[in-house]
Amino acid sequence: MMEDEVDVVEMTRQVSHPGKFFVKQIERQCPSALSDCKLKPCFSRFQFTKVWIQGVVTSVHPASQTFTLDDGTGVLVVNYATFVSKIDPQALSSIRQGRVLVVVGPTSKKRNEIVIVAHKLVDVSDDPNCETTWIADVLCVQKRLSRD
Repeated sequence: MMEDEVDVVEMTRQVSHPGKFFVKQIERQCPSALSDCKLKPCFSRFQFTKVWIQGVVTSVHPASQTFTLDDGTGVLVVNYATFVSKIDPQALSSIRQGRVLVVVGPTSKKRNEIVIVAHKLVDVSDDPNCETTWIADVLCVQKRLSRD
């Protein structure tokens, strides 16, 4: 490494609380050559062990306890099987096509799909401003992180 190069790993600080991301941001950080891997999305100097995503449920697969979530920038798979006993039953009943959900959990890449393992699900479908405020919230948080 040359003197003026900076080691990105040294500059990155791992953060245990979830980071708010758009799906496209996570996709950009995932090397296409890797088919199965754990992802820790980064923003600025921060590396997040969990992400916080909001989107519309586009399909539900009860047998595998998964569903797809579209946030307008991309689609990812949400797996709620591992933590189904810890997720609020009311939240589980809201896993229906067309519902707007917030999902928090760690991400990985399996069979060339971005997967988030749901630690928490919240249905925000009844809030008419949920999509607009989500976009503003993500941008605001990321702007603040880029200054830190």
